[in-house]
Amino acid sequence: MGKKTSLRLLSRLALTLAMALTATAARVDAQTLDGPTGGPTERERARLRNEVVELARKARAAAATPAERIETSDALGNALLAQPDEKAWTEAAALFKEELASSGGARGYKGLFAALFYLHRDLEAAELLQSLRKDGKTEDQIQQLLSALRDHVRSDDWPGIDDANQRVHRLDPNAPLRIGGKISRPEILHQVKPELTDEARGHPGFNGVVVLEAVIDKEGRTRNLRVLKGLPWGLDRSAVNTVQAWTFKPATFDGEPVPVWYVLTINYQVARQ
Repeated sequence: MGKKTSLRLLSRLALTLAMALTATAARVDAQTLDGPTGGPTERERARLRNEVVELARKARAAAATPAERIETSDALGNALLAQPDEKAWTEAAALFKEELASSGGARGYKGLFAALFYLHRDLEAAELLQSLRKDGKTEDQIQQLLSALRDHVRSDDWPGIDDANQRVHRLDPNAPLRIGGKISRPEILHQVKPELTDEARGHPGFNGVVVLEAVIDKEGRTRNLRVLKGLPWGLDRSAVNTVQAWTFKPATFDGEPVPVWYVLTINYQVARQ
């Protein structure tokens, strides 16, 4: 295997692991991580985080072209974001800034934005949003950037959730927030039953669930739907279509409607013939 191929594989592995850690081990609560069957201990998660950082450092040190350096810097930055200390986040912010400069502004925004949020450098985060709007980024693109904070605000029983939500809300009033603390849950006002697909009906006795994440906006509508746990036979699409037809009483924050991230479970059961 050639050096370039080895580097590419190393870099992709580091990036994949780093992104997984950023979204789970570093910022998701232990109950979600462990699940009903148990999971890695904090010591095991810390060891894995450190291994991913070292793997990403090796990949970055071996980068031979500007494109490879950008890719490996991205991997290392995300691995550092998964670490639970400000020193690592500060290094990540510097890496993402370097990445932005090297790529002409094409990459690194999400990582930099998350790093600034971790470090409570909210003024810089707000300035980044302002500069992106001046550069012609659409509101959809801005909201995608803000969505990166979804995995950086912990679960609804985290004592700091009100502070984190207030900070996100100050950055952008249209940014979805995490439910918990002062933020109420949306209430379903109108819902329709999910429909079985013809293919699913061909499997009598089957039962299962589709788990979706959605944004419930200030008007009580669902948007930004994505499947967290799917099913075959077109049931994912059926679940998405179902939830899109639902309406909600929106969540509130200090008495005002706010958009929130919300997880919904759609049950499917095929009767035995």
